[in-house]
Order: sequence, then C-alpha cells, then structure tokens
Amino acid sequence: MFQKFCIKQGDLWPPLEAYLLQADNAAIPLEEDDIVKFIMTPKNDRRNVIIDEEAEIVDLDTGYVRYTWQPGDTDVADTYQAEFLVMLHGDTPIRVPNNGYFIITIDHKLGYEEGQGS
Repeated sequence: MFQKFCIKQGDLWPPLEAYLLQADNAAIPLEEDDIVKFIMTPKNDRRNVIIDEEAEIVDLDTGYVRYTWQPGDTDVADTYQAEFLVMLHGDTPIRVPNNGYFIITIDHKLGYEEGQGS
C-alpha cells in the first residue's frame, strides 16, 4: 500500500489506488454492500475536509480500491493527509491506515504564479 502519493495541480490521472489492509497486513474482507469512502484534509487542518467521496471497490477479496480524482480535487497545490473509511456490513467502521495517514502531495504546475489561481 502506498504511504505517499504525488500528483500535479489540476491533474486527474493517475487515480489513487490502494489495498485496504488490517494492522496485521491481512486484506480487509469486503462484501458487495460495503461502502468505502476516501477522505482528504489539508495536512495541518484535519477539520477542513476537502474530499469525502465514495471510492470504487475493485476487488472484494484483496481489498483493492480506487479513487478517481474529480474536477476541483487537485486544484490547490499543498500537502494533504488522507484515509479510507470502510463501512462494513452492519455499520462497522474501519479507518485505513489504522495508524497515521496517507500523505498526498499536489505539486504546483509549471507556469503557476502566486495569486493566479489554478
């Protein structure tokens, strides 16, 4: 599983992909009715949620998931922290990773000047 992910400002590719693992590195067993959300906040502001969207479950057995970036998700260059919230059958929440966060870096695109926006 990735711990750091980098993408350029305004880009929507590549999607963010991960295997959802338990603390012992075993795959979290997913079922078709489970919900996985991708949550991202600025690194030093956990209360300011930038993204809170459903991720695609690609493989139930391995816990492989994908979040496809949406327009606006990568507009602001900065460092972010992220996690997946898994709602298992019966409303049992599991946050991945269970220790710390993923670090997402959105780098400035070339030609960017402060105050210019995206």
